Amino acid sequence: MTRRIVLCIIVLIACLVPGRSYAQDTRPSHADVTARIADARRQLAGARIGTTRIGGDNAVLAVWNPSQPSRGVRLVNVMNGTSRTRGFSVEVTLRNGVNSRYRISPEGWQVLAIRTNVRASRRGRSMPATYVPYDPALHTPEMEREGRAYLESLLSSSRARLTERRVASQSTGGRLVHEVIPERVLLSLLVIEHVDPDDFARDGARASMARVFVTAALNRGDAYRYAGSYAGALGLAQFIRGTYDLTRRRYASARLPADFRAGMGDHVSAVTAQYCLADWSLSRLPEAQRTRLLEPANEEELGAFLAAAYNGGEDRAANAYLADRAHWEDAGHGLAGQTVGYVAEFRATYRALGH
Repeated sequence: MTRRIVLCIIVLIACLVPGRSYAQDTRPSHADVTARIADARRQLAGARIGTTRIGGDNAVLAVWNPSQPSRGVRLVNVMNGTSRTRGFSVEVTLRNGVNSRYRISPEGWQVLAIRTNVRASRRGRSMPATYVPYDPALHTPEMEREGRAYLESLLSSSRARLTERRVASQSTGGRLVHEVIPERVLLSLLVIEHVDPDDFARDGARASMARVFVTAALNRGDAYRYAGSYAGALGLAQFIRGTYDLTRRRYASARLPADFRAGMGDHVSAVTAQYCLADWSLSRLPEAQRTRLLEPANEEELGAFLAAAYNGGEDRAANAYLADRAHWEDAGHGLAGQTVGYVAEFRATYRALGH
């Protein structure tokens, strides 16, 4: 047997080994990526941004090159969108606060985490924060599973708190709040609060949902902590201050934090508030309608109503629902256009969660 034939046989055997590919061999493991992110966070903890200005144009980036892991995590200073660190150039490809994205040169370097300034109060003061921006390079099935598990753990912790504090439902007599609102409905609401409508229209529910899960896995207790809307909604649950204060008073036994930012910044408190608000929204319907929606077969419809109430206000949702139950969620039947889209996103996400 010639040497060439032997080499060909060896290559053929290597290619036939189950589960083996050269692409897999060079891709860092999930455990390695997680460890590198933790290292990036440690290095960024004491990093100086050099300005109090808010936004990803001024940040310190923790970067690494997965194909050259021995080089470790490096810090790159960015001021006014330009690298100030020798040997690296930076382009800001998405300006979105802590979720800004960057293109790094030399090729092969990726952002693991950033430290930039976020708004600390309504008076305009800022403070530094460390965050892991969503990046397709960090999106893996393992990250998706971890993120979903993390959000589900928040629901579990919130239910335990509501049970311990005996928070009574105001929509259904004799039951506690968390016994009324199904877990899958609340998880769907958590997800769609952070789905971009344009991304949803382009990529669909499953891909949009997966990005939310990955962001949750990458940041866990900090996930969406700094997310704010033009209307003043804040944090994972995206409450505005007025709605939070009302919910806190209506469900005093839940003992939500008195400080709005503290309540929205703590994930379990935020989800607890979300359970309470959903229960209150349901209470705006007549008893016969509440009873029908609480039947297990109508869980998705219950969630669609709660989504409309969450996005557009419970009274407007209730009026539309009672006026024409067959078409209430269609455009031109009482809901704002934005809310119509939000309800459609809820239904698609609810269904995707079940598969």
